[in-house]
Amino acid sequence: MREGSLLLDQQCWCWGQDIRHESGNLLLERGFVRERSTTDKDLSRYTSPPATLWAFGLFYDGLWLLRKDFKIRLAPSETAPDIWTVRDAEMHYPTTEEEGERLREKLRAACLWIAQYEENIPLKWRAETLRRWDKKSIPAAEQVAHWRSLEEALR
Repeated sequence: MREGSLLLDQQCWCWGQDIRHESGNLLLERGFVRERSTTDKDLSRYTSPPATLWAFGLFYDGLWLLRKDFKIRLAPSETAPDIWTVRDAEMHYPTTEEEGERLREKLRAACLWIAQYEENIPLKWRAETLRRWDKKSIPAAEQVAHWRSLEEALR
């Protein structure tokens, strides 16, 4: 899952840049709702069901995809928790075959959801975004294909 780790780290970077687009916040333009923490003005999250985005990763319909380690975990509920930091996230690894299958299906759906998001982002913007990133990256023109390929590998 090394590619998944690179891909998610890159995607989180891209979402963070999308809020700074020259014409305005692309997440808001794509229907996300921004919420800001009442206790820390620097913390926010963006929600567009079934997904919620934080700087530390993605919650998708009961699935956690954490940017730092790409260790995919399940949440106790399919509803996004009202949290602001990863320390407050409740999550667990699958312990049964049924939970493992549920995780795999949700991960496949999340990959497709991310690919669909990226399909609606101007390629020129995404390429510009990745030029500013100081890490190894998957080229902007290949990002959607990589998410779709990861989804197919999970079938």
